[in-house]
Amino acid sequence: MYVKWMPLQVTVCAVTLCLSAMTTIRACADETADKTPHPTNQPSKDATKTSSNTGTDKATGVTLTVEESAAKKQEDKNKTPDRHLSRGDQLARSALSYRGAPYRFGGRSSQTGFDCSGLVQAVCAKWGIYLPRAANAQYSMGKPVSKENLQPGDLVFFANTYKSGISHVGIYIGNGEFIHACGSGKGVIVTRLDEDYHKKHYAGARRLDLSKLPPVPGEEDMPKHIIMDDGASEEKGDPPPGK
Repeated sequence: MYVKWMPLQVTVCAVTLCLSAMTTIRACADETADKTPHPTNQPSKDATKTSSNTGTDKATGVTLTVEESAAKKQEDKNKTPDRHLSRGDQLARSALSYRGAPYRFGGRSSQTGFDCSGLVQAVCAKWGIYLPRAANAQYSMGKPVSKENLQPGDLVFFANTYKSGISHVGIYIGNGEFIHACGSGKGVIVTRLDEDYHKKHYAGARRLDLSKLPPVPGEEDMPKHIIMDDGASEEKGDPPPGK
């Protein structure tokens, strides 16, 4: 009997061992599955960090875009006329850009210097308005305007400063002030019209046709002809007004 049942016993033992091993393996697999984190809808820390950085980058991008846009607008503003200014304001602002330039009798350049009529001629020429060279000739241009109705961009004239007749000119800039090339040692400066000297020698004002300047919304349309002087005088201009 021992010899007859020996193979059967061996077989039963082998099956028992296999079942025991399979049970052990399954238990280990279940334990490993329980320890493995299951995916959830919540983002991981890395994902949150990445998302946060991305948002920061986007915000930074917006900030940079705004700053660059503001800088570009400021640059464009310096290059182009302000649409909120009248034509006369634009002319006056052009004149103010020469403030501090030296005085030179007969001069027409900011590098070498201006005299009074040379300054007016240079400022107007920037906008395509061509005037005679001397102050007394410029006094015949445009239309007369009373002192009470002066507007920025009007030309203001003075007489009997160093000779009889019209002998000095400047550009009115508003608030009772005008800019002019005053003389050696002073150069291009801003002065009040009500100063005693200039009040005494004030001769009148002329309003030029400024239609060559960029139009301003709401501003009254101006005549479409150009002030030009084909035979511009070659004389040097005007000596300092003595003040």
